Amino acid sequence: MRSVVIVRLYLSTAIVAATALLLFSSAPTPVGAESSKETLAHWDRPARAIGAEPAGNSKTGPRPYPKDCAACHPAKEADWSGSLHSRSTGPGLMAQLAPHPGEAPGFATACYRCHAPLIEQSEVIATETGFAINPAFDPVLQSTGVSCAACHLRGSVIYGPKKPANIEADAIGHATAKSALFSSSEFCAACHQLDGGYELNGTVLTNTYNEWKRSRYATSGITCQKCHMPGKRHLWRGIHDPEMVLSGVDIATTYDGNAEDGSLSARLTITNTGVGHMFPTYVTPSATVTAFLKDNRGNIIERSKQSATIGRSIALDLSEELFDTRIAPDGKFDFHYTVAEDVDTALAKELLFEVTVAPDEFYSRFFASMIENSTPQAGAKKYEMLKEAYKATVASEYLLYQKVFVLGD
Repeated sequence: MRSVVIVRLYLSTAIVAATALLLFSSAPTPVGAESSKETLAHWDRPARAIGAEPAGNSKTGPRPYPKDCAACHPAKEADWSGSLHSRSTGPGLMAQLAPHPGEAPGFATACYRCHAPLIEQSEVIATETGFAINPAFDPVLQSTGVSCAACHLRGSVIYGPKKPANIEADAIGHATAKSALFSSSEFCAACHQLDGGYELNGTVLTNTYNEWKRSRYATSGITCQKCHMPGKRHLWRGIHDPEMVLSGVDIATTYDGNAEDGSLSARLTITNTGVGHMFPTYVTPSATVTAFLKDNRGNIIERSKQSATIGRSIALDLSEELFDTRIAPDGKFDFHYTVAEDVDTALAKELLFEVTVAPDEFYSRFFASMIENSTPQAGAKKYEMLKEAYKATVASEYLLYQKVFVLGD
């Protein structure tokens, strides 16, 4: 695990102080009912990247692959290639669709609405009588996930927040069009607000846009892009990035010292100071606060460890919401640490607070369950993809914060 913030204070005795893709497979409405016609048209999925004829004055039309976009936009392509958007059709998704998406086309196309939204990225297409093999399927384009074309390319026209001035389509190889939609949170809501999707306790499992709309960030005009695409960078950093998380929360600790009866009291408070939605959003991540005592040999004192989890936890079978302890914008989470009466605090030389983040906590449980109920004989490729996906979810966990109080003699 990566360690991001480690703070150590030395104190005298007198002062001694967080079914996976099955969740999103119900073909929900792309955005809220109030969505503009432009949003609904742009995110009418599956979207067609390449039109029947090249648009504007372009003779060839744009190629839909990120490597081609990189010829003129190398920095943006480099940002994208390191993002989760570039891995949206990775082993975690494809293992669930194995051995072939055509065996469960309804499930596959529902997943592809956000993970591979272009018609050219799907093996199957919906017809009036059911589903059929897609003659336009491009496996290379599918492997790029939520690529440049997935957001910007519609019918051979490249859409974006601004149109290049005085440049003909022939000069750049494609036609362009300006759309203010690219600067609005509504654009992101197409996949980050799944109204009509699966609900628990009256709330859909993907509710980020509505969480933002209820916050001061919406009324202040602080859009998704201003935080997740600063300077128009195509990074989309979030819960997987420790620095991004630390920029959105404030973590403070206090130590109240030892009472005459040997009891010990301390507190850690996390304040959501800069996250424009619930911290964390979705049902997949969690943050865990832990406190414990160590003796003079560095061993954890028995029964001294206590923890609390911040997140929206649900059962693997989606039958119930286990708890929702997330922090709303400008809200706080207080963790009060007191040791049990049978813990000998006289042995304690250090008090430690830690905050660990598991960005893929639900997916870890989900893939572990799938592996447990699968065998290599049932499908070697699927089994290997499941193991790869599980390994990645476990590896995403990191230590966000640690504070050590060195207790005096």
